[in-house]
Amino acid sequence: MTITTLAVSYLALKHGQDAVNTVVTNLLAEILERVEERLQSFIRDAPRVNAINRATIEMGELDLHDHRKWLTHFWHQKDQFPSVSYFTVAEPGGEWMGLQTHAQLMWHATEHSRGIHSYAISSNGQRQTKLTNRVDIYDTLSRDWFRLPLERRQQIWTSIYVWANPRVLSMTLSDPLLTPDGQVSAVVAVDMALGEIHDYLQTLEIGKTGHAFLLERDGHLIAASAAPLPFVEYDGKPQRITATAYTNAMVARVSANLIQRFGSFANIDARQQLRFGQRYDEEHVLVAPFSDPFGLDWLLVVVVPASDFMDDIYAGTRRAVLICLGIFALTTVFGIVYSGHISKPMKAISERVQRVQALELDNEFDVGSRVAEVDALARALARMQAGLSSFRRFVPANLVQRILELGEEARLGGEARDVTLLFSDIQGYTTLTENLAPETVVALMNIYFEEMEAIIIAHHGIVLDLQGDSILAVFGAPDDLSDHATAATLCAMAMRRHLTLLNIRLRKAEDENIEELDSEFEWYHRIGVHTGRVVAGNIGGQSYMKYGVMGDVVNVAARLEELNKEHGTSLLISSEVYDMLPDDLQSRAVYRGQIRLRGREQLQQVYSL
Repeated sequence: MTITTLAVSYLALKHGQDAVNTVVTNLLAEILERVEERLQSFIRDAPRVNAINRATIEMGELDLHDHRKWLTHFWHQKDQFPSVSYFTVAEPGGEWMGLQTHAQLMWHATEHSRGIHSYAISSNGQRQTKLTNRVDIYDTLSRDWFRLPLERRQQIWTSIYVWANPRVLSMTLSDPLLTPDGQVSAVVAVDMALGEIHDYLQTLEIGKTGHAFLLERDGHLIAASAAPLPFVEYDGKPQRITATAYTNAMVARVSANLIQRFGSFANIDARQQLRFGQRYDEEHVLVAPFSDPFGLDWLLVVVVPASDFMDDIYAGTRRAVLICLGIFALTTVFGIVYSGHISKPMKAISERVQRVQALELDNEFDVGSRVAEVDALARALARMQAGLSSFRRFVPANLVQRILELGEEARLGGEARDVTLLFSDIQGYTTLTENLAPETVVALMNIYFEEMEAIIIAHHGIVLDLQGDSILAVFGAPDDLSDHATAATLCAMAMRRHLTLLNIRLRKAEDENIEELDSEFEWYHRIGVHTGRVVAGNIGGQSYMKYGVMGDVVNVAARLEELNKEHGTSLLISSEVYDMLPDDLQSRAVYRGQIRLRGREQLQQVYSL
């Protein structure tokens, strides 16, 4: 009986350790994926803003010298992209202007000199009196945010640096605009203050004492779940901290162990799960690279001490050993009398421990024993199981889908509202792409969709669906848009203009994923625009849903797009759209008559633009 009790105690410890290892592995992966998702969400606004501002300049909607209009443009963008801390546009010679939104709203501009002039901003986005502080010398041409994109002729992140005011880590994504002959016509850029990432990591619960931290390949810390900031003030100047010199002992220790294991942070090229230390002091570590197409190359590390989970198990094991000694004394004197009272409940406990090993954590350890020691062992094992069950919840069964634009939990259903739909399709898509490699076709379509989406967003539209080479966009949902018909029509005309510029760039094969194209390569697209009442909302089932619109307006927009083939046009609008346009657009429209659309009995009045 004593041997059985000792065996059960050993099994409780062994199976508990195995179960903890499984839970820790899942916990590390869950935390890592959650942070990766937050980082992706954080940085993805930067290229979107640059694409919008790039399209704004290329289409000639704003003059590079018009400070007032650029301030208004950036003022509207700050609410749409709250993660961006600074919006910038610069001329080739180095003159620039920008809106700071982090910590304090301020407008900066060089204004035909190398000095920076600063202005406070009113609550309605108007520039106020010039502030007294002024940097007399500012060499724009030597700054990384301006110099690097000009040198490399591509969109790129700068190195991380510390803002002068307020003190916060930041980085800049800069994008050069090139003319058809390869000259730089402007630079658009956005700053991302990294303090938000540091604050987010501190909200995570990683076991009892675990930590997550983010660092660059050279070892400098970017953010951590520990409280101290990743930089210090020295002689009035900010200095960044390396992970191995960080004041948090766990972060510094794990960083040093990673260097000892790999020789350098630069040698970690794939996700690695590691263990450092011995037995009770063992630390479980998950490290993974994090990168993006524009030059980010970071490491994300999550660490959890084994003691966070094993304390209860060790305490239960010690208690079990004591119980074993008591049972040994009792069995020596009362073995025969109590053998039936002990062996059966111990066998039941052993069976339940086996189930704990398989992470079946709904066992009942109340075996109904009258022996106090066995009952205490059962209660200790029950507490151990409860602890494991709590941490098992870190591995959710399903991810709850959210519609981010609505800012609320996604629920099935919709509402009737008046909107304008834009439907576009590439003319002769199959013929144009039949001789191209599949990789080239994918790269071409990705560029096309990205730049068309930027134009749609710039005109306050939302892309509902991408199918093959077609785009379906809505104006006026889910948010109200009073002039949705005009916005959709102007968007269609802007898409057509921008496609001409895009064709020039594609023929030059500036993208590394696009092979040399035929010199006569030319894309055209047909667009149909129609307005009317639809039902807009979340469509699908409980396991999958998406935001969409339903109604005959969708069919009419698609039929108008098809009708371009017969009339040799590129943009057709319905009479309902025409009636809502301002006079200057109506004067440019050409009446095409009353036409029977495919699949419809009622005649439709159609105009071309």
